[in-house]
Amino acid sequence: MGKHVIEAVVDLQNKKILSWTPIKGAHGMVLLDDFVSVQNIINISSEFAEVLKKHGITDPGKVVTTPLTVGFFDGKDGLQQDARLLKVVSYLDTGDGNYWAHPIENLVAVVDLEAKKIIKIEEGPVIPVPMEPRPYDGRDRNAPAVKPLEITETGRQKLHDHRRYHSLAELGFSSAPELARRANPLNGDLQR
Repeated sequence: MGKHVIEAVVDLQNKKILSWTPIKGAHGMVLLDDFVSVQNIINISSEFAEVLKKHGITDPGKVVTTPLTVGFFDGKDGLQQDARLLKVVSYLDTGDGNYWAHPIENLVAVVDLEAKKIIKIEEGPVIPVPMEPRPYDGRDRNAPAVKPLEITETGRQKLHDHRRYHSLAELGFSSAPELARRANPLNGDLQR
């Protein structure tokens, strides 16, 4: 499927295929299924598990793969242009919600999507995986204390509070209360 690209022209109104042209020398897009396949291939590879041990990682199940390096690299890497390959970089899931902060540097697995296996592992010097938690959802920070909301009215009425239908509450502020209108979403009328 992924090794062949076909350009089709379809007449949707008449429900007809107008042309069906195979495109030579092209590959299909990387699909979500390919991402899943790559992750499974990495998880079961004993060769990759051995390389991970050099980086201090003993559980390949905590490795998140990102097959985002598609393309042809001018043959300098010894790979064939017509093969359906992905160069896969990996990250360690430490449980902080941000595996991107824990790259496994100098380690690239070349995965053949047709053969469903790693065909090459490119390694450089081992660089320790950064282990400091770096969650980007804020779980490592304490929320500031919430200050109480105090509303004081002086002079003309500036605060409108309409309560209807048990849980519906509308709250509006206006410097000109005679012009303020609120739409009630339950019955469509305007409330002053």
